[in-house]
Amino acid sequence: MIYDLERVAYRRFICAFGYEKLTDHGLALPIFGRSRGANVYYTARSSAPGEAGGRITGFDHYDPDILVQLPFEQVRETGVGEPWLDIFLWEGVPHVGTASEIWNSLADVRETIADHAPLTLLALAEGVERAPDLQLIHKAFSWLRMRYGRQKALAWRRGTYLRGIVFKILRRELGASAYKPEMRRALQEQLKISEFRNKLTVFLGTPFSFVHPEDFATFTDIAASFGLTVRFSITTAEIGMSKTTQSSSRRVMRNRTSEEAMRIAALRVAANKPHGRATTTELKNEVGQYLVLTSEDMRPSKTRPNEAMYQQIAGNIVSHRASKNNIFAKGWATYIGNGIEITEAGRQYLESLGA
Repeated sequence: MIYDLERVAYRRFICAFGYEKLTDHGLALPIFGRSRGANVYYTARSSAPGEAGGRITGFDHYDPDILVQLPFEQVRETGVGEPWLDIFLWEGVPHVGTASEIWNSLADVRETIADHAPLTLLALAEGVERAPDLQLIHKAFSWLRMRYGRQKALAWRRGTYLRGIVFKILRRELGASAYKPEMRRALQEQLKISEFRNKLTVFLGTPFSFVHPEDFATFTDIAASFGLTVRFSITTAEIGMSKTTQSSSRRVMRNRTSEEAMRIAALRVAANKPHGRATTTELKNEVGQYLVLTSEDMRPSKTRPNEAMYQQIAGNIVSHRASKNNIFAKGWATYIGNGIEITEAGRQYLESLGA
């Protein structure tokens, strides 16, 4: 209900008519207003804080120290429910849009950014590519090592970058409950990574005993690219003690994401659309925002050219609508000819999942 009220109150904004610089280059803070000449300013809230793939869920009053206005042609109109927008600065030029739009607009200078500011480019790339850019990750590590020394680089790799990947995976798995005060504390205090020689140990506390090491295939792949093996020490609530699972430095192979998880992701795509409707194409393109995709998910489809397996499965949700165990049969969505529309029962189901 809060979401709907915000949508009425802030249905459309002149988005990013300005920004506040956080650094000389890289991501800036977008400033929003009701009109280009507004003297009341706002920042946006994201459905996925700290990640580029979310949507705008609301706006908060904000008083910038120094407001820099955008050129007229770069002003973007947006509102609650729309894709998250960023502003990226490079050589004094602002680039405005979604992570993918900004990534594409930087095509001519990406190599230059990778050479001089690889950490900045890596932060942007994480919002664009589902598979990690190992070359860029290693370039960032090498840049830090040459600039600040090996110990600083190792500390960044372990405590900032790799820990950040685990943090994001856990937050996605937890859904809305990740933002409860007690769970936010647990994410900060009960997620630790230690490194000794060529071994990483990931310590996860009781609140995360539901996860399995195979959920962290992306993390393990990146660690393996540095020649590191990974061990997970997960505390289980049932026995109050730690169980340790060893994963090799080779790629962790998982089965594809379950159809049930894919259906939930499809419902979430529709729930964040105007009127709760999503086309089949939107489902295929956006379900990945609500899943931690596996290597099997990302494999090319054998029957649908130019699609990954997870996109084929997302399409099957609509094409196999006669199934007795799908979102239509359960009353969570209705078929609208070219996609789905989530029902009130579907929204209640997502709410019961904390999604």
